[in-house]
Amino acid sequence: MKYISGKLLSILCGLMLILALFLTSAFNECFDSNLYGSLYKSLNRAEEIGISHDDLMIVNANLLDYIQGTRDTLDMTAEINGQVREVFNDKEKEHMVDVKQLYMDAKQARDILLYASIVLIAIIFITRKKMAIRMVASGYLLASYIFMAVIILIGAYALLQFDQFWIQFHQLIFTNDLWLLDPKTDILIQMVPSEFFYALVKAILKTFVSWFAASFFAAWLFKRFGKLIML
Repeated sequence: MKYISGKLLSILCGLMLILALFLTSAFNECFDSNLYGSLYKSLNRAEEIGISHDDLMIVNANLLDYIQGTRDTLDMTAEINGQVREVFNDKEKEHMVDVKQLYMDAKQARDILLYASIVLIAIIFITRKKMAIRMVASGYLLASYIFMAVIILIGAYALLQFDQFWIQFHQLIFTNDLWLLDPKTDILIQMVPSEFFYALVKAILKTFVSWFAASFFAAWLFKRFGKLIML
C-alpha cells in the first residue's frame, strides 16, 4: 500500500512537472519578439494591414507588454493606410483584457504546479529514502506516457481540423464572444490570423518536444542508475 501511494504521488508529480514544462514552452514562444517579426514578414502582415514593419513591431511590443502587465493600457496610435489612427478599437481592447487575465491565470497555475511538485518530491524523498530517485524518475516516465497519449490525440485533431480546433479552444477558455473579431476591420486579428496561430502552435510544440525529450532521457537515466547515485 505504501509503495502504491508513493507510485501515485510520483506519477502525479510527473504530470505536474510536464504541464509546467508545457506552459513554460508556451510562454517562451508567445513572448518571443523575434518569432513575431519572422512570422509577420513571412505572412506579409505589415503590407496586408497597411502599416510599416517597424511600426507593427512597436505595436506588437506594446501588446506583449500589456499582456505581461508591464503596460497599463492598449491606447496607442500608428499610421495605417496613410492615416494616423487609434490602433485597437474598444472590442479588441476588451478582448485583450480577457487574454491578459488568461495569461496571468496560466502563469499562476504554472507556478503552483512547480511548487506543488517540489513538495511531492520532498515527501517522496522523506518517505522512500533510497528508492526516492528511481521512484520519482519512474513516475515521470509513466506520466510522460499518459501525457503523450493525450497530446497525440489532441495534436492529431488540431493538425487535421485546425480551424475547428481553434474555435473550440476559444469557446472553452473564454466566456464571451469578444474573440470573434472582423478581419476586414480589426487590426488585432489582421496581426494574428489563423495562419499565424498555426505557426505559433508549431513553434510551441517544437520547443516543448525538445525540452520534454531531454527531461524524459534524464528521467530514464535516473531510473536506471538512481540506485547507484543513492549509495
